[in-house]
Amino acid sequence: MTERPGLCLNGSETCPGRPLNERETARPTKAAQMAIVCPDCSQEFDITLFQFGKPVVCDCGRWIDPLDWWLGPGTSLEKTELQEEKKLRELRILADRICFLIVSSDYRAADVKIEAANAKRRCEELFPGKGDVFDLVYGSRFKRLWSQFRGGSLDDEQR
Repeated sequence: MTERPGLCLNGSETCPGRPLNERETARPTKAAQMAIVCPDCSQEFDITLFQFGKPVVCDCGRWIDPLDWWLGPGTSLEKTELQEEKKLRELRILADRICFLIVSSDYRAADVKIEAANAKRRCEELFPGKGDVFDLVYGSRFKRLWSQFRGGSLDDEQR
């Protein structure tokens, strides 16, 4: 007879007398055991955190990307395509953060401009020579959101 682990009414560590049922003795499924592990600090992340394909930032500061885990060695995707996708996702996250700052925070225009300049600088690092494209795509988006949600122009704002 298998003892039930855990505290019993009498305070002991195990409960003799009632065997474990099938469900309690069954080993966890492979899906229940899956975790994505940070290669730097070995922290484990539940796989459900990555169900929408977004990366997670580990406590050590490393970005844990589900594509790295799912597309391990021997996949048909080229490494450069995967790297390009990761760069685009990082840029999109930066731009979405700035949009959030405009729409849902009380950041001053100067602070939003600093954040936009930092994002543009990162865009130049990721995609050399594409800073003007960043201005065309995201610059106009930031200005439109500022005028729509804050009134006035982002360039003229002096708060």
